[in-house]
Amino acid sequence: MKVDFIINAVIATAAFLTAGGVIVKAVKSCIKKLLEPIQKQLHNIDVRECRTMLINFMADYENGIKKNEVQWKIAHDTYDHYTKALNDNSYVHDYWERLFGKKN
Repeated sequence: MKVDFIINAVIATAAFLTAGGVIVKAVKSCIKKLLEPIQKQLHNIDVRECRTMLINFMADYENGIKKNEVQWKIAHDTYDHYTKALNDNSYVHDYWERLFGKKN
């Protein structure tokens, strides 16, 4: 009788864990679908903010406005984020290359 109880307990536990895994996977999928529009909006905001910052920085540079070391670092970090993480390559990239070339 003990063996039957142990076998039934193992089967019940396995069934519970399997059902739990299926439920967790379904919930994760639903949450991902619900968050997609928000993620897309955040991506678009990020791209727009990077473009604005970079265009303003480069326009200041062209107009002879001095930038300190920290401003240059932030500009480079923003440019790297814009081109690598956001995978955006537009007129901003062309403008950057025209002003600073590939070495910067």
